[in-house]
Amino acid sequence: MLVYGPQFSVVGLTVEIRSVGRVPLVIGRGVAAIIGTAARGPIAEPILLGSSADARQTFYQGDLYEGCQLLFGNGADVVAAIRVGGSGHETADLDLTDDIGDPETVGTVVATSPGAWGNQIRMTIDDGAYPGFEFLLTVGDGTVGPYYFENADLVESSDNFVTVGGEALGIVYATESLEAGKVYINKTEGSMTFFEGEAPTTSEVIEASVEHKTRYLTITDNRTIETFNVSSIVKMQAALLTSSLVRFEPVPGKTHLPKTGIDYVLTGGLDGSAITVNDWVDAMEQTMNLPQSVVPTTCVICDHEVVLGSNDLIPRFSLMLTEAANRFIPMIGFVAAKKNSTMQELLRLKSSYNNPFLVIVGNGWDAGSPEQNLAVARAGTEAGIQLGDSAAEYTNAIQGANSLLVTFKQEVVDVLTYNGVDVLIKSTGILPYLGVTTNPDPNFTKTVDMRTVAYCMVVLNYVSKRFYHKRRTRQTMASLKGTLEAVFEEMVYLQVLDDFWVEVKTNYHDKNRLDVDLWIQPVGHVQRIRVVLSTGYWSDKVA
Repeated sequence: MLVYGPQFSVVGLTVEIRSVGRVPLVIGRGVAAIIGTAARGPIAEPILLGSSADARQTFYQGDLYEGCQLLFGNGADVVAAIRVGGSGHETADLDLTDDIGDPETVGTVVATSPGAWGNQIRMTIDDGAYPGFEFLLTVGDGTVGPYYFENADLVESSDNFVTVGGEALGIVYATESLEAGKVYINKTEGSMTFFEGEAPTTSEVIEASVEHKTRYLTITDNRTIETFNVSSIVKMQAALLTSSLVRFEPVPGKTHLPKTGIDYVLTGGLDGSAITVNDWVDAMEQTMNLPQSVVPTTCVICDHEVVLGSNDLIPRFSLMLTEAANRFIPMIGFVAAKKNSTMQELLRLKSSYNNPFLVIVGNGWDAGSPEQNLAVARAGTEAGIQLGDSAAEYTNAIQGANSLLVTFKQEVVDVLTYNGVDVLIKSTGILPYLGVTTNPDPNFTKTVDMRTVAYCMVVLNYVSKRFYHKRRTRQTMASLKGTLEAVFEEMVYLQVLDDFWVEVKTNYHDKNRLDVDLWIQPVGHVQRIRVVLSTGYWSDKVA
């Protein structure tokens, strides 16, 4: 509520403006989260990517990069990628100094991510092919100086000028040439000194413009070569924000560009210790630290275990998915069982889980070289298709896979599906046979229905936040109901729901509470067709 005008006057106007009516709802979809190992990239930090090219620039290679490719190739619009790494990792870096007297550190070049890979980064700094220009506007301090420019490595040029109080002075570049009416510019240190007796006073304005040398940076990791032209420390920091290899962190207050003519090598990068289950858990938890407007539809882990034969990542993944749903970040989570799992092994594995947000893909590997994780592709498809569309429909076949490493017989497919194991089949492309979670309740079994339920949870959370602390009045209740009806009427129109029913009422025992009763009926999907074929002599028509 906004109030304008005086509220203390005996006579006067006060206007109270209230927000009423339906609340507009904008919730993005098509987001998939992925957790895995990679050669490079930040560790245990969610990185939002918009393309496979972004993924390669960030992670270079490894399961995480390949998984991002599959996600984008199967329909995900945005990918939240999280790299798993061991403890004790360090990032390679290098201090850069200027070239003036006793050199001072002007900044630090840092590899874009932790790991020993950063130790192979080399950087050369040469003079740039074009000059830079600096304009100085200050007032005198009553001394002859020196007065310093931000840049050193100044260049003699007919375009350089210095004025004091509007009067132009001659410029010399050697101390012995300094005389009345002239100013000495020290090219190396980037300073100017006035002739004795001609010190600018505190009431005189000094204006100066000088050319200076720039820098040409060449950065390589022996695979990628990047080049940058920079004219100042600030521009150097900005330019290297686009580098896939390094960043630059200037020392506060330092303005000189680094010295040239040295082949720099970054050092100190460490991969850290072997990755543990806890490292995976740390990365999984980052899916709940995304920006508020980013809610993944799906999430996938690129491996199922750390200790061979233990499946030790799956229970942690299941716990994370439940916690995320408790925080109103409901995601359908996908994980591929071990390669070449048998029906008995898959049934034993699934028997430990009853989570409507967890999908265990029983035969989630293709026959390529190397084998691709098709649980990742499943996550991309489910994130990319529209609400109400089934991933099992032939138009939603998995992209980027040629064949399955393991194909089950039909009776095994049915047994696994009935028992909550997601099975891929090769029909018109590679598809899920049905698309099932590990929850046996028919209303929570199919992933297509759980995507709709998850979306409704996000909607309810989004809408509720916009009604907290409003006055509990009939107007507020009508606005809340109208907002929800608008959302679900659109879902009916889009054939995501068959029908819905919503009621908003006060709570008899708690005056600060509203009770919402919401029923939804997700649209059905054709899984069985029964035809009665009758034949005989029943018509008087003759051929």
